[in-house]
Amino acid sequence: MCEARKPQADCQRRLIDAPPDTLGASDTPTAPDTLDAPGSPNTQDVARAPDTQDALCAPDMQDTPSTPDTLDTPGVPGTLDMLDVTIPQTSLAPGSNGMKFSLCSTGLKSLTLEEVLAACERLGLHGVELWIGHLEEYAQRGGTPADLCRLLARHRLAVPAISGYTYFSRSDSESGRDVTRISQAARWAAAVGCPRIRTFAGHLASREASGEQWSRAATGLGKALNACHEQGVKLAVEIHNGTFADTADSLAALLGQVGQTRQPGELELIYDGFNLFVDRLEPLPVLKRFYGSITHVHFKDYRWNHEDWALSRPVPVLQGDADHRSILKELRARGYDGFISFEYFGEDVLELTRQSYAEVRDYLSRTTT
Repeated sequence: MCEARKPQADCQRRLIDAPPDTLGASDTPTAPDTLDAPGSPNTQDVARAPDTQDALCAPDMQDTPSTPDTLDTPGVPGTLDMLDVTIPQTSLAPGSNGMKFSLCSTGLKSLTLEEVLAACERLGLHGVELWIGHLEEYAQRGGTPADLCRLLARHRLAVPAISGYTYFSRSDSESGRDVTRISQAARWAAAVGCPRIRTFAGHLASREASGEQWSRAATGLGKALNACHEQGVKLAVEIHNGTFADTADSLAALLGQVGQTRQPGELELIYDGFNLFVDRLEPLPVLKRFYGSITHVHFKDYRWNHEDWALSRPVPVLQGDADHRSILKELRARGYDGFISFEYFGEDVLELTRQSYAEVRDYLSRTTT
């Protein structure tokens, strides 16, 4: 079951335009790979957090920054003035038990960056995990990093990660283009105070990868780490089914191979328990084993049909099959104080995020470690 291709801008807009008291808590056409943001000092450090999955199918089936989005989407407002209403103040201070919450804009490709930010503020979120396609489209319209910083300040949002679709394993030339994409994203990250870039490692399941593909991916990740280091940001590999980072053993191998010439902790991990669950793996042992490398987290859940993924149905995060209550309990027990990004796709992204955020806050308020 892949990321939904059917545009649902009208459905999303109902949540954007809804009165604030109806919301409990807290995507655009892709542009060419020519995004180039002027570097500026990184003056903001977003708290540590773990992150993962941009769809239910393998990452190589996702939209990539170089793939145009040809969906026929309804017209959307071009300015924030059309979305302005009185909204409650949202603090950037940590939420329950120090955790902070954000939304992955990869699931809102039919909305402009401005609309995504307005929706996140209206949902009461602390941040937004930005899809690189939103930044590319924003830059094409003349937006600059300084403009984006002002927008983020206006909406009281931090950016815990910038997410693209890079793999490093398909070919030497494609790996080189992936490094370039990471470098461009890193310049944006440094300019807006974002601490990390999300990447995938490999374009197919680890068990299917050849030694040559593993070596190419490790080399590409090393170069991408250098590009991020030059901008003072981190590179984080998402734990994802259908990639080289899809099992505990493959994660250990990946960290070991890339880490041979790197400083400890230089390559981060984004944790997504659901991405393990879809492959019939237990999410919690991976969280415990690799917690020291996890700096960002993704939450989503489904009523999952392992036999026919297309029949699976997205639900609020504590109502699904992947047992996010146990994951949340473990994160709190370990004192996790980073970001959790809600990551949904399809027609109900904002509503599922609203319900998930409300459920998580309620659970944290009613339970103790």
